[in-house]
Amino acid sequence: MEKAEIITHLSKMLNSYQVYVHKSRYFSWNVIGQDHFELKQRFLTCHEKGSDHMNRIAARLGLFNYSVTDNWQTILKTSEIQETTGKLTGFEMVKSIVGDLLILLSIQTDCVKKANELDDYGTEFLIRHLISELEKEYLDFICWLK
Repeated sequence: MEKAEIITHLSKMLNSYQVYVHKSRYFSWNVIGQDHFELKQRFLTCHEKGSDHMNRIAARLGLFNYSVTDNWQTILKTSEIQETTGKLTGFEMVKSIVGDLLILLSIQTDCVKKANELDDYGTEFLIRHLISELEKEYLDFICWLK
């Protein structure tokens, strides 16, 4: 198995999750309006689940003897998820989270393909599980937007 390829995929995924988790926490603090109570809780759930996913990915990287970065500039440079700027409505926050979930799902799908190519069954199993959880979040938010 080519460790460097899996490490690259997992590291990009972890860094993207870090921005997603930060963003979902920020949204939970700043959502206002009629949907405040519902969205605050949903964003906190995203934050908690995302943190759990990050811990699992970081642990997997640790198995490859890879030390994750704590440098926010590096994280932002390699993350496919962008920070939010400006004040957003609850609806705009949900649309942003939906876009982020699609990005995470795309990264995870690519990672599963690479893990399968390299016969890395542990990574494949982990990421398939994360995909299943993210798809549920995605569906809930898509239904909310309708």
